[in-house]
Amino acid sequence: MQAPGSRFQINCVRALLLLAACAGLGGCTSLTIQSPGNCSNPNGTSTPCNPNLCCTVPSTVEFGAKPSGIQITLNSTDVTTAFTCSVSQAPYTCTTLQLPGLTPSSSDTLSVTTSESCWYCSGGSTSLSATSQFTVGPAPSAGLTCSFSMTASPTFVNLGAKGSTGTTVITVTPASTNFCPSVTLSLSGGIAGVSNLYPTAALNFPLSTTIQKATITFTNNNSGKTPHPSTFTVTGNPPSGYTTSGGAAITTNVDVCVQESNCS
Repeated sequence: MQAPGSRFQINCVRALLLLAACAGLGGCTSLTIQSPGNCSNPNGTSTPCNPNLCCTVPSTVEFGAKPSGIQITLNSTDVTTAFTCSVSQAPYTCTTLQLPGLTPSSSDTLSVTTSESCWYCSGGSTSLSATSQFTVGPAPSAGLTCSFSMTASPTFVNLGAKGSTGTTVITVTPASTNFCPSVTLSLSGGIAGVSNLYPTAALNFPLSTTIQKATITFTNNNSGKTPHPSTFTVTGNPPSGYTTSGGAAITTNVDVCVQESNCS
């Protein structure tokens, strides 16, 4: 019969060997939702977890061992495809800059399920799940200001014969602080007989370092030439409830001409 002290020493050795094996063979299994944190009612108050930006919440999920069969749901809706997952080698993560479909002043539940490789588990894997409950801030009140800059490249687009097309790329750069959570483009002016196609969905900026680009395509719909220059004005509009720090929408111009030798 072993003395109690001997059994204690053996159990300690086994625990240390298990920890060493976890470190040496790819880590022990774990599943953690790093963000948004589980704070559905922080400090017993109604203060939202993400009060600074309504409905714009990034997320990071971390896995302790190589995962498979990852499923991520937000309020019971599958949002796995909104995440970029890195699972070929450690560290194993799934991330997104913006959880989709959030609404102002909402209480939300993010859930993750997966299987992870596990050398010490029956069958070589184990199933894990994690849940985070969180809230987002209210819709912005009137009078909030935000900042961004906008450029077009090229600023001159020369179209050829009827049916020809040309493009310009609009680059929207948010300010490092006090940035707009989204910007929507609109066009005005231009040439009769020249149509344009541009993104109508908002460009979203969940992080202040994000830069978004949108391509505008112009098409010549007639056979004649058009005097140069003819200017399209591209306007960047902040979201409802916001104004830009200068008090007006941000604009940039694109000159479009047809079969001109001096379109510059």
